[in-house]
Amino acid sequence: YKFYCQKTLDNAHSAAADITATYEILEAQIEKYDELHGSVAVLSEFSQGKNPAADFAYRIVYNEKREEIFNFGKHKGKRVCDIFTAEPGYYSWIMNGEFPLYTKKVVTRIYQKMQQDKRSV
Repeated sequence: YKFYCQKTLDNAHSAAADITATYEILEAQIEKYDELHGSVAVLSEFSQGKNPAADFAYRIVYNEKREEIFNFGKHKGKRVCDIFTAEPGYYSWIMNGEFPLYTKKVVTRIYQKMQQDKRSV
């Protein structure tokens, strides 16, 4: 907040102060960085980075072939389906771990599709 707005954040972590600061920082960043000028679509594309997210927490992202890959831990950069095939317990580890519910939903969708694909062969 200080860097972008040259202000001190009073009442940090109160909803009103945090929302106001977030908005002011975004406005300052749009002014500072030319690549952010344009529209909400430009900001959305920029914020997704190199690999768009499959889940809200960016635990699973898409590679250049639009395949789901892990974006954390020892399997970062590896295809989810490859890891679930090589290490079937990894799915259970995620489902029993402290991951966001939406991440678990995405992982479950991938796992169920793999199971369905196995049955169709």
